[in-house]
Amino acid sequence: MRKIYKLYIGIILSVIAVACSDNLDSDKYFKDRRSLEDVFTDKESTEEWLAHAYSFLGGYNLEVSNMLNTITNFADDIYFGGNSLDAYKTFKTGTYDESYRHSWGDSYKGIRQASIFIQNIDMNTKYTEEERADMKAQARFVRAYYYWLLLRKYGPVPLLPDEGLDYTSDYDDLAIQRSSYDECVEYIESEMRLAAKDLPLTRAINQVARPTRGAALAARARALIYSASPINNPRPGDPDKFSDLVDYEGNCLMSQEYNEYKWARAAAAARDVMELPGENNGHRYELYHKKATNIAEPAPSCSSPAPSGGCVSWTMTTCISEASMCLSYAPVSVRLCLRSSSCASYCFTERVSWATKNFRSKELRISSAIDLRKRR
Repeated sequence: MRKIYKLYIGIILSVIAVACSDNLDSDKYFKDRRSLEDVFTDKESTEEWLAHAYSFLGGYNLEVSNMLNTITNFADDIYFGGNSLDAYKTFKTGTYDESYRHSWGDSYKGIRQASIFIQNIDMNTKYTEEERADMKAQARFVRAYYYWLLLRKYGPVPLLPDEGLDYTSDYDDLAIQRSSYDECVEYIESEMRLAAKDLPLTRAINQVARPTRGAALAARARALIYSASPINNPRPGDPDKFSDLVDYEGNCLMSQEYNEYKWARAAAAARDVMELPGENNGHRYELYHKKATNIAEPAPSCSSPAPSGGCVSWTMTTCISEASMCLSYAPVSVRLCLRSSSCASYCFTERVSWATKNFRSKELRISSAIDLRKRR
């Protein structure tokens, strides 16, 4: 009888073990997951991966946007309202901390996305060699640009290995110390220079948001200018050299000695941008020129043509919302000239009357508001 019981128990345990084995086998639920090889041998998926690397440039990483994203675009009293009044007050009064409008996580997500792309794009044979080089240069540009955004906001930051990190490693292996300011700038400079070699001078209209050679060289020059500036290139007499900003081993993260060579490198990098070939007297870019105006000059009459062509119509409008707050100081009228439909731009002329010369600073504020409105 005992043998029969043991036999029954053995059969039941065997059934339970098989059932548990089937339930614990979770691989069958993830058969739809794609490997990196699946992604980077498919043309559309490869393009989507690169586009996702760009996506983290939104939000608090935007350079120019509305107040909800880039509050530094409204650094004076021209805007002091909206749904995020408390956030603006925090910025205006300087009571923010390192967690204010945090973009650390998004930046490193973009860096990871770009690094994986750079490591795997060469396996996609559906692109030509020139197309792969361009896409890899785009990923290299955007990765370096994320580091540039981090450096400007947080100062020296950790530079991750190009091959990425194994998230299953021990904490000590993943805890990378901050690199020095100079090391961060050197990395950004070298990556932008490499990207510029394979980026085109111009883009088609459907790729106007993608980086060009000029964009990479300009970002490189700007990083070098920051590195040459006093905050990281102090002169002997400068009182604050940020000597207390150190890593865990006591190494200073900011430069403690003045180096004239940094200015020479920054100037040479800026010249590389200015001498790119193009149609502006042989150059791709030219300095922006704007003719100075006399505030005493009257505005053109309604029948006057636009400075660069005939107007379809002149329409008197009320002040734009950003300038309306200043109406208590001076009456403002804005005239909007709508140019022909073949032109994509339009021009503003404004006429501002002041009771006294003391309000000239407020006129500049109104003009700035008009320019901001025009950009939108």
